[in-house]
Amino acid sequence: MKNLKSSSVCTVVFAASMISMSSSLVQAAECDFKKPIGVCTGTIKVGKTAGSKKSFTTTLYVKSSAGACSKVEYFVDSTPYQTVLNNSNSDTESVFGTKPTIKSDVEVEKCTAYAIKGKDVVGEETSTSGQQSFAGHWTGSLRWMIVSSPATVDIAVQGSSARGTWVDGKSHVTTNFSTTIRSNRLSFSFTDQSGAPSQGVIVFQSNNAATFKVSGSGIEFVGKLRKE
Repeated sequence: MKNLKSSSVCTVVFAASMISMSSSLVQAAECDFKKPIGVCTGTIKVGKTAGSKKSFTTTLYVKSSAGACSKVEYFVDSTPYQTVLNNSNSDTESVFGTKPTIKSDVEVEKCTAYAIKGKDVVGEETSTSGQQSFAGHWTGSLRWMIVSSPATVDIAVQGSSARGTWVDGKSHVTTNFSTTIRSNRLSFSFTDQSGAPSQGVIVFQSNNAATFKVSGSGIEFVGKLRKE
């Protein structure tokens, strides 16, 4: 009986230690979702689909490059979604639709990292790193229906400010822009050749890749860029 009592005491002490440790870990990753600190990389893997006859459920595996405290925003078949990651860097989501969801239906819009309370300095470094991701020489193309055009973009970054030029490879028109980087998104306004107000949006994705959208006069060109 003496040995049994001793074993029970050890078990209780061990359990209490584990609870205390778990509580400390949760507190260490307490997020401040009112304080964005920069960009991260969001990835989504499409899992299994269940259902039939215009009623399908698909599992999505959402992951962020941030260790904790981030939000991944994305589109599934043009419908906006977001996954908030608090004490981990991954989670699963279920989406519903009239057809199975496939990889091409999913587009990551942005991934935002948020401050961990008590670690604001690290956050500032993350923000600067994210802004510098835009700096450099980018090449790619834009497409609308069957019309496509090469695109070259050069961007210089200072703090959260960005200055750059976009060259349309088909019309050879150069557009200069100056704007502010917000999270992993850079947008600028300009006037097209017909005099209509237009807008360009560059969203940094990952691995030196970005999406590029140009809209104006009721037309939207969409494409991808890669930093050289």
